[in-house]
Amino acid sequence: MRWWSIVCGLLLCVTAQARLQLAAPFASQMLLQRNQPIHVWGKGSPQQSVQVSLGKHKATTQVAADSGWSLYLPAMPASTQPLSMYVVSGNDSVVLTD
Repeated sequence: MRWWSIVCGLLLCVTAQARLQLAAPFASQMLLQRNQPIHVWGKGSPQQSVQVSLGKHKATTQVAADSGWSLYLPAMPASTQPLSMYVVSGNDSVVLTD
Protein backbone atom coordinates (compact mmCIF):
# COMPACT_ATOMS: atom_id res chain seq x y z
CA MET A 1 0.00 0.00 0.00
CA ARG A 2 2.86 2.37 0.80
CA TRP A 3 4.35 2.02 -2.69
CA TRP A 4 0.99 3.04 -4.18
CA SER A 5 1.12 6.31 -2.21
CA ILE A 6 4.60 6.97 -3.53
CA VAL A 7 3.53 6.33 -7.14
CA CYS A 8 0.52 8.64 -6.77
CA GLY A 9 2.71 11.36 -5.27
CA LEU A 10 5.19 11.11 -8.15
CA LEU A 11 2.37 11.31 -10.70
CA LEU A 12 1.06 14.47 -9.05
CA CYS A 13 4.53 16.03 -9.24
CA VAL A 14 4.87 15.19 -12.93
CA THR A 15 1.40 16.58 -13.66
CA ALA A 16 2.13 19.80 -11.77
CA GLN A 17 5.30 20.40 -13.81
CA ALA A 18 3.61 19.71 -17.14
CA ARG A 19 1.81 23.04 -17.41
CA LEU A 20 2.93 25.56 -20.00
CA GLN A 21 5.50 28.01 -18.63
CA LEU A 22 7.59 30.76 -20.15
CA ALA A 23 11.15 31.45 -18.99
CA ALA A 24 11.67 34.28 -16.49
CA PRO A 25 12.56 37.04 -19.03
CA PHE A 26 9.08 36.86 -20.57
CA ALA A 27 6.35 38.96 -18.95
CA SER A 28 3.82 41.61 -19.90
CA GLN A 29 5.37 45.01 -20.69
CA MET A 30 8.72 43.42 -21.61
CA LEU A 31 11.04 45.00 -24.16
CA LEU A 32 12.38 43.01 -27.10
CA GLN A 33 15.49 43.80 -29.13
CA ARG A 34 14.55 45.24 -32.51
CA ASN A 35 16.01 43.86 -35.77
CA GLN A 36 17.16 40.63 -34.06
CA PRO A 37 15.55 37.16 -34.08
CA ILE A 38 13.40 36.74 -30.96
CA HIS A 39 14.31 33.64 -28.93
CA VAL A 40 11.38 32.37 -26.83
CA TRP A 41 11.64 29.36 -24.51
CA GLY A 42 10.03 27.66 -21.55
CA LYS A 43 8.64 24.39 -20.17
CA GLY A 44 5.62 22.27 -21.01
CA SER A 45 4.23 18.77 -21.38
CA PRO A 46 6.57 16.51 -23.38
CA GLN A 47 5.52 15.90 -26.99
CA GLN A 48 2.95 18.75 -26.93
CA SER A 49 3.06 21.34 -29.68
CA VAL A 50 3.76 24.96 -28.67
CA GLN A 51 2.78 27.90 -30.88
CA VAL A 52 3.98 31.44 -30.24
CA SER A 53 2.62 34.44 -32.14
CA LEU A 54 3.66 38.07 -31.98
CA GLY A 55 2.08 40.55 -34.36
CA LYS A 56 1.91 38.89 -37.79
CA HIS A 57 4.58 36.32 -36.96
CA LYS A 58 4.05 32.75 -35.74
CA ALA A 59 6.38 29.89 -34.90
CA THR A 60 5.69 26.35 -33.71
CA THR A 61 7.81 23.74 -31.95
CA GLN A 62 7.38 20.59 -29.90
CA VAL A 63 8.17 20.15 -26.20
CA ALA A 64 11.19 17.85 -25.71
CA ALA A 65 11.30 14.83 -23.39
CA ASP A 66 13.00 16.96 -20.70
CA SER A 67 9.94 19.31 -20.75
CA GLY A 68 11.89 22.16 -22.40
CA TRP A 69 10.95 23.98 -25.58
CA SER A 70 12.58 26.74 -27.59
CA LEU A 71 11.84 28.60 -30.82
CA TYR A 72 12.70 31.77 -32.72
CA LEU A 73 10.40 34.42 -34.14
CA PRO A 74 11.83 36.48 -37.02
CA ALA A 75 13.50 39.83 -36.43
CA MET A 76 11.06 42.74 -36.28
CA PRO A 77 11.55 46.50 -36.60
CA ALA A 78 10.78 48.84 -33.70
CA SER A 79 7.07 49.27 -33.14
CA THR A 80 5.22 52.31 -31.84
CA GLN A 81 2.14 50.20 -31.14
CA PRO A 82 1.95 47.72 -28.23
CA LEU A 83 1.89 44.07 -29.31
CA SER A 84 0.58 40.96 -27.57
CA MET A 85 2.44 37.66 -27.48
CA TYR A 86 0.25 34.54 -27.49
CA VAL A 87 1.70 31.20 -26.40
CA VAL A 88 -0.52 28.12 -26.78
CA SER A 89 0.09 24.47 -25.97
CA GLY A 90 -2.78 22.00 -25.73
CA ASN A 91 -5.38 23.50 -23.38
CA ASP A 92 -2.87 25.91 -21.81
CA SER A 93 -2.28 29.44 -23.03
CA VAL A 94 -0.36 32.51 -21.90
CA VAL A 95 -0.98 36.03 -23.17
CA LEU A 96 1.62 38.74 -22.63
CA THR A 97 0.47 42.28 -23.38
CA ASP A 98 1.97 45.70 -24.08
